[in-house]
Amino acid sequence: MPPDVVQGYVCAMYGAWKLMTAPDNDEVFRKAAAFADANPDLAVKAAKAWPIWAPSDEVSQQGLREPGGVANGAVAQAYHRTGQWLQRQGRLDTPPTMDVIVAYIDTSYAQKALGDGCR
Repeated sequence: MPPDVVQGYVCAMYGAWKLMTAPDNDEVFRKAAAFADANPDLAVKAAKAWPIWAPSDEVSQQGLREPGGVANGAVAQAYHRTGQWLQRQGRLDTPPTMDVIVAYIDTSYAQKALGDGCR
């Protein structure tokens, strides 16, 4: 995938995090549910239970762990659980394995986003 596409995705996720952690986040979740024709109350409840970490934690020991332990970090775990969830929803036939996820983790995109690299 071209680096500018990856950076755009990371920046979009960073923007979503800002919305999801804002003081009016219940309203954000309700609007998202309305857009997706989903139950707003259920969306708020599910969103509160979803694992969310600060972008700065993504590039820390908490998020990525040490070399050789990346699979146990919050970043890899979140991607892995998302793939499993998409499979249960019938939206993905085969989610990526943890080995595949770990092979693609590159903190340089998050570092650029945190360094004011998003437009």
